[in-house]
Amino acid sequence: MAKQIVPLTERPAWNALAAHYDSVARLHLRKLFSDDPKRGERMTVEGAGLYLDYSKNRITAETLSLLVQLADECELSAVGGD
Repeated sequence: MAKQIVPLTERPAWNALAAHYDSVARLHLRKLFSDDPKRGERMTVEGAGLYLDYSKNRITAETLSLLVQLADECELSAVGGD
């Protein structure tokens, strides 16, 4: 029997992200950088010839954690795996 796919917007992690948005929507990047001087280093990743800089977005460590939770709920680690 095929596994039923739960729509993205009905997943618990999506709802947690939507609630979290309310707390970060009004944050100013100047404050985020002043509160975390290493933000420009911590919120970057590089791989496969790409350099991604998340520091200039209104995200926090909690935002990233919630995004990982959503990816786990969607079983993204199983997609395109070996």
